[in-house]
Amino acid sequence: VNNETRLKLVEKAEERLESALKDLRIMTDDPEFNPGSPDQVSEFLYEVLGAKRPPRAKSKSKTDKKSRAFVASQHPIFALFSDRVNNYSLEKKALSTYVSFRQWNSRLLYSLDPFGTDTGRFASRASAAWIGTQIQNQPVYAKEMYEPDGGYIAFEMDFSKAEAICTAYLSRCSALIKALCFPD
Repeated sequence: VNNETRLKLVEKAEERLESALKDLRIMTDDPEFNPGSPDQVSEFLYEVLGAKRPPRAKSKSKTDKKSRAFVASQHPIFALFSDRVNNYSLEKKALSTYVSFRQWNSRLLYSLDPFGTDTGRFASRASAAWIGTQIQNQPVYAKEMYEPDGGYIAFEMDFSKAEAICTAYLSRCSALIKALCFPD
């Protein structure tokens, strides 16, 4: 891990998080508003703004992402608020998961679980040594801090259609092979 680059990413993420928080506090006219609190988000959406609650929602406070999407469809102001809460959540996740993590000698440790998915693909999780984070599905901007040791190269394989392509070749279906591998 190149810690100079990582610290720059931390700084940028903190600035974006602070900006998102400032916007939400202005929108709610509450200098103590916490967008990470489902109770406060729920109170603002349903009590202050008067949004209709979703008919069926997984969370008790009805402020999860799907519930906010339902509310956003009711009015442009609800959509603006929901969008800002989503932005705040994304920045918080970026900061806590992707750029702020414990290291061992400037190394990110993680473990791979070969039975971690229903389809038999590997899953990633944080190291059992309480150092590092999971590396799966990291955003592109977070990957710029990783550097290989001298004499090695770093690469990433992200083959999102692997199962479909394997099915196409195993079934010898030329139309499916053409559609998946040679779309033009």
